[in-house]
Amino acid sequence: MTICRIQMEMVKPNSFNNTSFVNHNGRIYHRLESCLVIPPPRRGKPKAIIKFLGGAFVGAVPEVAYSYLLEQLANEGYFIISVPYNVTFDHEKVTRQIYERFHAGLDLILGSGLPEYDISPDDIVDLPLYSAGHSNGALLQVLTGSYFCEKIPKANEIISYNNRPASEAVPYFEQVILFQYQFKGLSCYPDYPKIKKGGF
Repeated sequence: MTICRIQMEMVKPNSFNNTSFVNHNGRIYHRLESCLVIPPPRRGKPKAIIKFLGGAFVGAVPEVAYSYLLEQLANEGYFIISVPYNVTFDHEKVTRQIYERFHAGLDLILGSGLPEYDISPDDIVDLPLYSAGHSNGALLQVLTGSYFCEKIPKANEIISYNNRPASEAVPYFEQVILFQYQFKGLSCYPDYPKIKKGGF
């Protein structure tokens, strides 16, 4: 994906340290409704909008857990909107909440801009929208694309959708696979030993 082509040798020093974008608490973000907004530190039109969702448990505090990543993306000229969320197994409910919160925040910005950052609605109205998510946030970004057909991003950046084998990450995975084998017969699954270990 093109939005995250930040190679270590290209990463610039922290541009927020010497700008007025750091507020009095040293934060690089601005709270807007239930979203965190991180505008680029340089004045002018951003390259694109990135909707970011962090992983389970740390998704509630992306400004802490992902501050370096979000700062580097902003330094590259991207306008970041992150939606903190609480972990739940009701993925449909949390996906809808995130979708509604994100678009409520985006609509506010599109209506009035962010004058304190010299960003007008005209600066962002035609920007492409991308989404990025880490771990559970990646899952929620995928679900957003599945549940909603309006206002979908041009692309999704899925980071570590899951870092465990399926046999560990999916409850009752082996029982489901074994049931399918018994139901359909093992001959349908030539890679049974490989699948059982979660290596597919």
